[in-house]
Amino acid sequence: MERGERLAWMALAATAGLGAKRLRARVLAAGSARAALAGPLPDSARQQARTLRQLGARCWIQGDPGWPASLQLLPDTEPVLFLAGRRRPLAATLQRIAVLGARACTPYGREQAYRFGAGLAAGGAVVVSGGARGIDQHAMWGALKAGGKVVAVVGSGLDCPYPPEAADLYRAIVAEGGTLLSPFPCGTPPRRGNFPRRNALLAQLSDAVLVVEAALRSGTFSTVHHADRASIPLYAMPGPVDSPVSQGPHELIRECAATLVRSPAEILAQLSKHTSAEATPEHAPILEALQSHDLSADELHRRTGLALPKIQYLLSEMQLAGKVRCLAGGLYHPCGPYASARP
Repeated sequence: MERGERLAWMALAATAGLGAKRLRARVLAAGSARAALAGPLPDSARQQARTLRQLGARCWIQGDPGWPASLQLLPDTEPVLFLAGRRRPLAATLQRIAVLGARACTPYGREQAYRFGAGLAAGGAVVVSGGARGIDQHAMWGALKAGGKVVAVVGSGLDCPYPPEAADLYRAIVAEGGTLLSPFPCGTPPRRGNFPRRNALLAQLSDAVLVVEAALRSGTFSTVHHADRASIPLYAMPGPVDSPVSQGPHELIRECAATLVRSPAEILAQLSKHTSAEATPEHAPILEALQSHDLSADELHRRTGLALPKIQYLLSEMQLAGKVRCLAGGLYHPCGPYASARP
């Protein structure tokens, strides 16, 4: 795309009150972004380009190479995005799962968000979230610690990290080959009105949405609404019945046909539309280690050399496939033909 046209898109994206739908309609009616601008390029567009270069970021416009396929299929998606990091986690060949929930989450919620983030990443999925305090950040850290890729969709400019303490998380996401994405130009503060657009984009980029904890009036339901409109599968994790932040997931399960899940492997198995019936090469080291003794996940980690989040994901997958079962005390035992070699 010619530089002047790209700068015009950036100028239009920064125009107050001009949302994604009106921006797209204006450019379509005018024939180009330069024509839609109806005047000289403002200095702010050139300053925007300089700021992006300083951040190591770039402006991404519909029609550019690698533009997410899911955003091409929907009529009301953002036509201009601002990106730091790599585009690869947004490739159509990868599975992206949003993990969302309450800022004021419980210790149980934090632990489960981390577990699901790590397990989904260990299973090969890209974890998508919004970077908010609580569930979002714990899921993202879980994915990173498992060696996975993360897409953070933020509600402010890339130079205005929000919440401020998430700056280290965002740097880690980019450093580990992930993506930091915003529909807002640099200099945009985290205004309340930004987050519905952020939530819509987050849903549109995801192949599934998991809600870990959320109150009934949580902003998480904004993302759920957009996912439901786009027929994106919804998953919810059950929690204590007397916890206010369990009410949201329970309501989704009861009223919105969200699927109740207990492990990352359940989500990945459903999305791939199959469960592994035969032993896979990844399962072999675990089954071999279990041939002499029942072992815990930690002991399997030490014996096989596989990362603990990977072990935990594989054990969940193997339980679903009926290859192992978990005994009292957290020990795993091979089942059926996989136990035949036991003494």
